[in-house]
Amino acid sequence: MSSPVNTTPFQGGQKLMMGAGVLGLLGLAATAFGFMSDPGKTAPAYLVAFLYWVGISVGGICMVGIFHAGGGQWMTVLRRQMERIGTFVWVGALLFIPIFLFRKNLFVWTHLEHGQEASEYIKNTMTEHFQHLMHTEGTGKSMWLSSMGLAIRAVVVFAFWGVLAFLQNKWSIDQDSKAPDQATRDRLQRFSAGTLLFLGFSITIAAIDWVMSLEPEWASAMIGVYYFSASFFACWAVLALTSAVPMDPNHHSGHISGHHLHNIGKMMLAFTAFWGYIAYDQLVIIWHANMPEETPWFFARGLSGLSEWTGPVPDPESAKWFPLFMMLVFGHFVVPMLLLLPAPWKRSRKYLTFVAVWMLAMHYCDMYFLVVPAMRLLNIEYTAPHPGWQDLTAFIGIGGVAIAWVLFQMRGKHAIPINDPALAYSLKYVNPL
Repeated sequence: MSSPVNTTPFQGGQKLMMGAGVLGLLGLAATAFGFMSDPGKTAPAYLVAFLYWVGISVGGICMVGIFHAGGGQWMTVLRRQMERIGTFVWVGALLFIPIFLFRKNLFVWTHLEHGQEASEYIKNTMTEHFQHLMHTEGTGKSMWLSSMGLAIRAVVVFAFWGVLAFLQNKWSIDQDSKAPDQATRDRLQRFSAGTLLFLGFSITIAAIDWVMSLEPEWASAMIGVYYFSASFFACWAVLALTSAVPMDPNHHSGHISGHHLHNIGKMMLAFTAFWGYIAYDQLVIIWHANMPEETPWFFARGLSGLSEWTGPVPDPESAKWFPLFMMLVFGHFVVPMLLLLPAPWKRSRKYLTFVAVWMLAMHYCDMYFLVVPAMRLLNIEYTAPHPGWQDLTAFIGIGGVAIAWVLFQMRGKHAIPINDPALAYSLKYVNPL
């Protein structure tokens, strides 16, 4: 049985790969200068960009795993794109090194571990109870919040993600050299079903270490699924963007139809709603509990700006974050929901491209919202928004390298799994709605 398509390895995207690579290296060089000249300003900008691009890569691994575990067929023609995006975690592991080296410019607990004496400003931003826990060896806080623990967990998490990405790609590419058989597909299904739970655990650990520990007195049971939902939201937007913009006759975008685009649009709509549900759920849980360790997280992010309509603003500086808070409410949730509701619009390549770009821009605002207000514990300037050129160079630097890496991984290989038994069904897929 021959493949349902005649395709040669993908050779396009060379100019984009070279351009993105050069731009990425220049961005990283500028960011490195920022680390040397002003690490307090550069470190949070770098962490935002890191969470953005690595999250999309991990989202690709999740998407492939869910696709295999569920035995999905319609997405077969799109699968290789997500497999290649998942391989960026290998580069992400190296890009984590600056975060660890400049951890004192990100994580306030590093100034208190092992009984260190912090500055008066940092002491004033942390409660005496937390300082006592950090200065007492053997407590849960001091055991988890340690530089050694941060490094070990990062190595374990990236090793796990890296192995998943490697095996997903290796077994998928092995299909290209075989006649269509169900054995490889069944092996990927069993492997994915057995690892998805641990993949969820790994994302939660990463979110706790890289996001929640920025404000170590704050606790959220939703932070893992919040980071996952946000990253998955962005990952579907990336898939929409790469599918809607034709690159090469042998790229997967040359083999998909409006029915595939419609399904991608539906998934974008679904995860817009899912992210909104998780974000609202986190707000309700924290607001209802009214714990003094938890509610400051929202006040520091501008929720006190609501007092402008009800009375005096309790914290005028942090209220300056309120526009970003409302931008996420409308730009990250309401607007995409409305844009993605009409079924015919989701089949338009130009329209879906616009929505995907909008969603990716809102995802950056979301990561910025998670990270940067936490820097107030280290620097009083961050009680209000404090943008700088480092935000742009870090985003371009990591993003340029990410795009170049994915294109490098794609070139010279088949852009669709030509011998997958489900490919014929996927190519002829008709959306029932």
